[in-house]
Amino acid sequence: MRIGQSGIVTLVALLALFGAATLSAQEDGGGGSFGTSDGPRGLKWTGGNMGSALMNPGENCVACHSAGEGPRFTAAGTVYARLDEKSLDLGVQGAMVIITDAKGKVTKLQTNKSGNFFARYAKFAFPIKAKVEYKGQTRAMLGSRGSANCAACHTQSGAGGAPGRIAIP
Repeated sequence: MRIGQSGIVTLVALLALFGAATLSAQEDGGGGSFGTSDGPRGLKWTGGNMGSALMNPGENCVACHSAGEGPRFTAAGTVYARLDEKSLDLGVQGAMVIITDAKGKVTKLQTNKSGNFFARYAKFAFPIKAKVEYKGQTRAMLGSRGSANCAACHTQSGAGGAPGRIAIP
């Protein structure tokens, strides 16, 4: 069966629309480079800015990606086991970050094997609320925020009122 040019354009548009609705950091997007760490998982990212969904856990993803480094993110961060974990140490795989915007729209993002989560196309009505679900337990962010750049505040020591990293319950 042959598909004409208009059929290909329609197919590409449908795939892009479907992909936009289902993208998550579950995609590894290029593998990774890891070394040993004294953190809970015993591994840290050592691949620099090599272009992987696993890269630079704990760093400010949205800021770097907004400066032309890779695809733009509308929400991003890393989920860790503890509030005080170091940047580049691997976070927790399989946690679900749930963002609810001011209009009640819910966006769910699952962490990959570095603990990273991100959304490329999600649009939010601010302020947003967020929570993390992991192994049947939930930890909710206190209050609401005007940004989904989670790593801007969730640093090792915490900034902007955050107690530290985004941590599992």
